[in-house]
This record gives sequence, structure tokens and C-alpha cells, in this order.
Amino acid sequence: MREKRLFIFLICSFVACNGKNDFTRSASGMEYKLVQRDAGGVPVKPGQYLKLSVVQRYGDTILRDPSRSGYEYQLIDSSQMTEQAWELLHDACMNDSLVFRVSSDSAFKNKKPAFVKKKDWLVTTVKVLGILANTDSVYSDRERQQLKNGMQ
Repeated sequence: MREKRLFIFLICSFVACNGKNDFTRSASGMEYKLVQRDAGGVPVKPGQYLKLSVVQRYGDTILRDPSRSGYEYQLIDSSQMTEQAWELLHDACMNDSLVFRVSSDSAFKNKKPAFVKKKDWLVTTVKVLGILANTDSVYSDRERQQLKNGMQ
């Protein structure tokens, strides 16, 4: 079953990359593209955490960067994730990378910053750096990261 899903996903990715618009639209409407997929990787399981490097950009402006904000840790639980996040991350593997985009109109419905133009894109790049078993693993990883950053 997993091989069939992966095969279908790779075919869709290939078709999507050959068009003008290399982003694929998920069932919930999120536009994304898979930059790197570890075909032989072990996917995350519900209840585990993903350690993510998240870089968010608007044009040439970096809004979020792991060197300033640290890494993100996402619990894989459909009841605690948005539908879009679940669709993109529920079967992620170590070293997977993806890019997703949201229109500036959708991202800033209420209070749009002055520098944001209509019909522009907020682009987020996500790389899976690790799969952690539980909350204790997340705390340990954060502590190691803080010690490492403090030593530099």
C-alpha cells in the first residue's frame, strides 16, 4: 500500500514539475512542491514529533529563520494539526524537504503589513531534520541545541 501511494505521489510530483506552475494543490487547497523525498525513508508515525527547519519568506525578505527562531517541533496528531499541515507532514520522512506557499491575501486577511502587496506569495520552506519518539526526546533535543548555540 505504501509503495503504491509513493508511486502515485512521485508521478504527481513529476507531472507537476513539468508544467509552468510547479506547485501542486492539495485536497485542502494548499499549494506545495516536494523538493526532496527520501524514497527509502521511514515515515513518521502518529504520536511522534518532527524536528523541522522552517524558513519563511516574502519576496526577498526573510520573515522566519531557524538561526533566529530555532527549530520547530511538530507533533504528528491529526486532532492537533491543521488539515493543511496534516496533509503535508503526516507521512514525512527524515531529510524530506518541501516548499509551500500561501497568497498574501489569505495569510494577512485582517491586518496586512504595509510592505505586503495584494496577490503576492508568502513562501515557506520546510526540511525534516529528525523524527523524535516523544516529548522527552523533544526536550532533550532542545537542550542540546541550546547548549550548542551557547557554545558558538
